[in-house]
Amino acid sequence: PNETKPKHKVYFKCDPAGLAGFNKTSGFSVSEGSPYSVTVYSVNDYEFKGWTDEVPATMPAHDVEIHGDFTIMDGIQKIVVEAGGSVEVYNLQGQLVKRISNAAELRHLPTGVYLINGKKVVKR
Repeated sequence: PNETKPKHKVYFKCDPAGLAGFNKTSGFSVSEGSPYSVTVYSVNDYEFKGWTDEVPATMPAHDVEIHGDFTIMDGIQKIVVEAGGSVEVYNLQGQLVKRISNAAELRHLPTGVYLINGKKVVKR
């Protein structure tokens, strides 16, 4: 006879929310032992770098939570803010403008030229 396998949920998110689109809704159910995947569609000036957590190839015997890691694409340089890290933004006079811990905060900088991670970046 066919045995019904228990189902568990896959939760995923990105920080800040709204950086990407997904081919599934967070909290979808998968039968234990079955393969699954989540496709990420980058939006706006963000590029999906990968999952910060290991994603099992098949559904384990428990719920799974995974987190997306993103790179912001703005101006002439790619600026990477690692999950849990921070980046210092300086003006051309060498003054600290802002310390950010979230890639989305770069979008709120006024138009101008900045030094970020030791590189000159144009914010348009």
